[in-house]
Amino acid sequence: MLPFPTSLRVAASNVLGGCDYTSALKEFLDHAARFGVTRELIEDAPPHLAHPMHRAHLAAVAETLAELGGLTAPGWTEWPEFAPLAEPVPADPDRRARLAPVTPPAFARRGLYGPAMAALSGRLQASG
Repeated sequence: MLPFPTSLRVAASNVLGGCDYTSALKEFLDHAARFGVTRELIEDAPPHLAHPMHRAHLAAVAETLAELGGLTAPGWTEWPEFAPLAEPVPADPDRRARLAPVTPPAFARRGLYGPAMAALSGRLQASG
């Protein structure tokens, strides 16, 4: 049995252990929403995941959580392995333009467009 993802590092480690990426991140973000954003959630660099989109996403999640929690982003988010995607998602420029207004800045910088973490952001701001 995999450990409950009480940090981004543990969530990514669970993916390496066979957990679905989306499920691991959802459990982690639910934990963050329930207990609040702390440095311990995002401090340690996650292990290397094979998919570049997952690595970019992990860094964007960490940066966004840091912003929501009034923290500085962890330094590992700038490491080359967490670089922006070579091809943005979605690939269609018109669709990206429609999604840009609801895309958090850390996600847009990494080429990931969509309303990522909107529900969590609302929950954290309401409880803060």
